[in-house]
Amino acid sequence: MICAIIVAGGTGSRMGADIPKQFLEISGKPVIIHTISRFKGKVDKMIIACHKDYVNLAKKLTGKYFDFDIDVVSGGADRMESVYNALKRLISVGVADDDIVLTHDGVRPFVTEKMIDDSIKNIREGHFCTVAINSTDTVCVSADGENIDAVPKRKEIYNIQTPQTFTVGGLMRMIENCKGAGEYTDLCGLALAMGESVKIVEGSSDNIKITVPADIAVAEAILERDGQL
Repeated sequence: MICAIIVAGGTGSRMGADIPKQFLEISGKPVIIHTISRFKGKVDKMIIACHKDYVNLAKKLTGKYFDFDIDVVSGGADRMESVYNALKRLISVGVADDDIVLTHDGVRPFVTEKMIDDSIKNIREGHFCTVAINSTDTVCVSADGENIDAVPKRKEIYNIQTPQTFTVGGLMRMIENCKGAGEYTDLCGLALAMGESVKIVEGSSDNIKITVPADIAVAEAILERDGQL
């Protein structure tokens, strides 16, 4: 079985809107609806982890736009807890340890069919994986925020995107067995901390994470370019 966890637990404080960014509209539909649409026909089960105050809204929207079952659970205090809550729900309905789970940001509405297919191919070959793109910027490392400690080679720097793909049991065990799992903002960091390897699946600069108001304009431009407005 192939499952998708759509992580939509944020409150969108950086967006400065009255509702979380995943519920803002682009091209007349909420961001999260665009995101879910990308997985339609690709997964057997989908579950959304969102802030407890917006569970009913998420249920209402998914019922309005889709004719297939989408489960919704309350997220947690951080990304890891939200994923964990979704995993527990999947296991409670009979999803097996070796089933596949793609975890994806609810505010990344431009994930492509190829990214999803390549992720599934890699996990079927036994590789945990994440979508990522090579950085176009030179970056530095600074522990104190004032002084540069290192400047990694740009060709070795990648910007991590989603989906990030694991087996259900493998991801569950990593979260349960890692001390301080909640400190990780990314599942790849958790996997590496637990001694696992993670392969890179080629992403795209279009696979943006809508975070600040300017990203809405970028999303609208992508939809217009692709003839989806």
